[in-house]
Amino acid sequence: VESARTRAGVTWATALVVVVAVWLCLKRVHRVLAKVALFLFAREALQPYVSDAFFQWATASPDGPQFSATFLGFVDCFAYLGLFAGVAIYNTKLTNVSYRRIFAFAQFALCLSNLMDLVLVMRWNLKIGIPDHAMLIGDTAMTACMRRFFTMPSFVLAAKVCPREVEATLFSMLMALSNFGTTIAELLGTSLLEALEVKGDNYDALPTAIGLKSLARLLPLALIPLLVPALTPNDPMEMERDGGGCSESFDAEDARLIDNDAADVELENGAAGMASVVPVQGIRSRAGS
Repeated sequence: VESARTRAGVTWATALVVVVAVWLCLKRVHRVLAKVALFLFAREALQPYVSDAFFQWATASPDGPQFSATFLGFVDCFAYLGLFAGVAIYNTKLTNVSYRRIFAFAQFALCLSNLMDLVLVMRWNLKIGIPDHAMLIGDTAMTACMRRFFTMPSFVLAAKVCPREVEATLFSMLMALSNFGTTIAELLGTSLLEALEVKGDNYDALPTAIGLKSLARLLPLALIPLLVPALTPNDPMEMERDGGGCSESFDAEDARLIDNDAADVELENGAAGMASVVPVQGIRSRAGS
């Protein structure tokens, strides 16, 4: 398809079809599972991907910092340090914090981190005395750390909402939806860059593209209270209907078990108990007679 508008329209239509299909299919399993699946997909899809254009500007543009491949490889070391810091902070400080707060903080921090790219493109860092190399290192480490704040609890949440005996299948499906959301974001980013005519050696509208992406990072914040349960990563998903930790935005159906295994076990235990009580009562009645 040669038309940029047509490609963008097809991308949006595909995303809407996925959203409707996921909701209609997974709500039959459980509404909490369907909501989490929608969040994982929509959170990725709503953030257009313009990193390739930024990379080309940072390495090839005469007006850019012209980072070398050696330096960019060196920067990856700081990205791994950021990942390690994110894991350590999450495991020590955030496991008892609600998913909603973790996701909201990480998403807002990623928005701020994306604005650092805008500062670099506008060359504002040089005006305040921060070298390009230091700016990129700080940006990369911060972004990697904030991404870990999101990915770790999202993996935990995705694992907990999967019903028993089909955990592997549904967890793989949730991760596939997240990855497909990333693909949608890449296509939307391409359409955005084409609409702004950021192509070839023309980077005049790159700051606008980065600014729009930064604003788009705020969109998932509106989905968090609607689709994410008000629980912490340490909370079990098998909650009682009353006082089980569910927020008021979740109805009674959402507060039930992710599947009915616990109820089945309880019924089986009750039936076994009745079976053991009846013979004892019969023996007592015969002994009394």
